[in-house]
Amino acid sequence: MEIAPGPHRPTADVARAAASLELVWRPSTGTGTSGERLGRSLGASSEFAEHRSYAPGDDVRHIDWRVFARSDQLMVRAFREEIAPRLDVVLDLSRSLAVDAQKAGGAVDLAALWVAWGRSAGFATRLLALDGSLRTVSPAELASDGLVFDGRLPLERALDPLAGLSAGGVRVVISDWMTPVPAQDLFTRAFARASAGLALAVWHADELAPPSEGALRLVDAETGAEREVEFDGARRERFTKRLERWREDLAAGARHAGVPFVEWPVPVDLVVGARDRLGPLGLVGAQ
Repeated sequence: MEIAPGPHRPTADVARAAASLELVWRPSTGTGTSGERLGRSLGASSEFAEHRSYAPGDDVRHIDWRVFARSDQLMVRAFREEIAPRLDVVLDLSRSLAVDAQKAGGAVDLAALWVAWGRSAGFATRLLALDGSLRTVSPAELASDGLVFDGRLPLERALDPLAGLSAGGVRVVISDWMTPVPAQDLFTRAFARASAGLALAVWHADELAPPSEGALRLVDAETGAEREVEFDGARRERFTKRLERWREDLAAGARHAGVPFVEWPVPVDLVVGARDRLGPLGLVGAQ
């Protein structure tokens, strides 16, 4: 595999999948009564809810400058109003997702599809790029400039900015989750303060199927470190067992965090993958 950081842009398959399937997932976002769906936004409602730390994407008009003058901390005034539930689609831009162009492209398509689904379903949806910091990516920027997978922080550190997002809302996090840190800690970081979430693991099929024999050059995508490994039957069996334990750890960590965990091997037809992997969980259905 060759490192392919990009830029990567959504393909035409996204529009096809968005026209074939729709979001039927209606997770509880938390604070309403009598069936109301209440959320947190920085709107014009007069009911003050809380002060919280400024997060990427917040409206700067709602920064409380009096608090800043006293504490030197950027805080925003949050108001409660009846709104569409918030959906944050978070895409990890670590270099490990760029070990192959199909893997990076598949991750971008998946993120763009969730943004399209969220907006069609009435969610207040935004795409957040995670690469050591957190920034909002507009649809125009995604289509024209694309995204570059060049994050070099370990995933457990790259996830830290998510703790600064406002409480509540739905969060879909797309990554390959490749790090030696226990999965339970990863998912605790990834879904901090979210009311509901979904973890999507994008892997290339070759990453899940090592050769039966022969030499293999392993490259750490973040550091560039290389290592030659000679595969034989015994080494392949050990690798396969470790891989299975790792995947089981990820699934268990997601269950502990209370979020569904979906493996997304690429290459895959976007419509088929969504129908087969997300449909049985009650997340999407046919239009």
